[in-house]
Amino acid sequence: TPAHTTPTSAELRPGDAPWMAAHWMPFTGNRQFKADPRIIVAIPEVILRRTVPDPAAETEVQRALIAAGYRVVDLKQTEQNALRDVLRGGSLSSQALSDLATRFKADLLITGEAFAEEYGTVLSQRAYTARLELKIVDLATGQIIFSDAFTGTGTAPTDAVAGKAALQNVAKTAVPALPGALLGWLSGSGKAAGRTFSVRLVGVPSFRALNDTLASLRAAAGVAAALSRH
Repeated sequence: TPAHTTPTSAELRPGDAPWMAAHWMPFTGNRQFKADPRIIVAIPEVILRRTVPDPAAETEVQRALIAAGYRVVDLKQTEQNALRDVLRGGSLSSQALSDLATRFKADLLITGEAFAEEYGTVLSQRAYTARLELKIVDLATGQIIFSDAFTGTGTAPTDAVAGKAALQNVAKTAVPALPGALLGWLSGSGKAAGRTFSVRLVGVPSFRALNDTLASLRAAAGVAAALSRH
């Protein structure tokens, strides 16, 4: 919880208080995250026996998010490669997620793992099957707000292209599930963990007015507590 400031501040957990929606102040470098979240997409991918130099599933997820109007953080190639390498080692710690949010002013991380494997030949074409495990992580809380796995196939004259086609196709299967998860997180109606917010009330005319405001907040759907500190 950030330091509180005078004259009056209140702590609350987010619910669906419509009249306060414009005043939510999340703990993120992106102050517009409720309406316009910044998203990092980093998915380590492998065509078995070779590493994919230009990840096809990651590219397809980014393309779909941009087409839907979301802001995808454009990392430098060295930063993207370094992040993929870290993710290959396993889940990021809470501190690493927080550092990622601060460094890139990001709100969400879409990550997971993808691989493609040869399964034979179809009409003289190389045939590959792919699996994509995808999850969305709220960088501020570490909460996983979406997790699922998908499979797909692809064919092409060469192994490399067939593998990438399979990865791209499995991503196309996965991306329709993302908007619902993102909208649930944005509206506060999904599975995201509750957060603590600090609200500064300026020019409060009386303690009665303050108490009335706190009572309204406590009565709002989803609010666990509303406290005042002077």
